[in-house]
Amino acid sequence: MRTSFFAGLLLLVASFTSPKLHAQGAVPPLPSGVNLQGDTSHPPSADVIKMITAMRGWDSAKATPINPSGLKLRFVEFDKRKINGGNFIAYRAYADGAPTSIHYSLILWPLDGQMQVVMQDLYVNKKGLLMCNKPTPAQENSDSVAEQDEVDLLMQSAKGEPKRYALVSEEPKLFIPGTVVSYPLESKDKACEAQALIGTSEAALLFLKGKGFAPKIQIALESTSAGEHQSATFTSDDNGELFTALFPFVEGKDHGIVDIHLSTPDCTLKLSVPWGKDSYQVE
Repeated sequence: MRTSFFAGLLLLVASFTSPKLHAQGAVPPLPSGVNLQGDTSHPPSADVIKMITAMRGWDSAKATPINPSGLKLRFVEFDKRKINGGNFIAYRAYADGAPTSIHYSLILWPLDGQMQVVMQDLYVNKKGLLMCNKPTPAQENSDSVAEQDEVDLLMQSAKGEPKRYALVSEEPKLFIPGTVVSYPLESKDKACEAQALIGTSEAALLFLKGKGFAPKIQIALESTSAGEHQSATFTSDDNGELFTALFPFVEGKDHGIVDIHLSTPDCTLKLSVPWGKDSYQVE
């Protein structure tokens, strides 16, 4: 991979925010409201807001200039393995609809870290299966191939931890993101669902995603963290979905648990997420 292309990867996340905003050097607005559990007089910095927007764009994989068809990596679990006493889940990765005749690289955006290239010179077959070698005619329409020919991803994760991967090509420039959560923190009631994702290893930032609500309905959020209570009201979008970011840290505390309640006239959802010192524990 050429150095110029690798350097360009560091800029790709910025593409999930508005090009106009970047051209003007402006700060993207807070995404659908941000609930500050701690000191509300110190809102998130411009860099944190951009990171929130970028992570949301990565997870949603909506169409962008570098992903014009809104392609998304899909992960299929096929095995659980014990390695050196640790629990790992094995996934196959698929990029449905991706061009089959070009080279790709696989990048990872880990919690608390920078994007990194983890594999190069990859291909996909007509089923979108990510492969280490160019598929043979017999492999073109296969959902799985020999282990030495396909890209199998082994993941060890904490509860609520998103693993963000992306498939990238140089010519044409293409960026296909995907997120997998091995151990979801989720709640369901009737048609409503809510999921919490940790945004850092100590859960200093949380993402709260909801779906299955009635469109444009008010959703009451109550959160209690280390004895401190906050409340807010959000409105679901046209698709009955909700996205917001929460900062559960409380001034003077180094750890705790945030209890989150979401309620509408139709459903009630409850989540509990540990944060702070020693809260990150792989399963």
